[in-house]
Amino acid sequence: MKDKYCYYCGKKIDLSSLICKNFHLNQDYLKTLWDNRVIQFLCCDCFKEEMLYEKGLLQIPELNEEKPKNEILQSYEL
Repeated sequence: MKDKYCYYCGKKIDLSSLICKNFHLNQDYLKTLWDNRVIQFLCCDCFKEEMLYEKGLLQIPELNEEKPKNEILQSYEL
């Protein structure tokens, strides 16, 4: 089986953990998903954050938030 990594953070994910965490799903179905090259997986931590964010229970700061120009200039002054 090919190694899989979390789509968000890059943490290694193994099939046995996926099956264990999703015990309510058929193992053959999970193996089919695992073998699909198109499907990306999230580790448990990233999945939890994603679900909390979707439910409005977690605020994720903007990554591309611009700094005011005076803060940029001050950071270059010695």
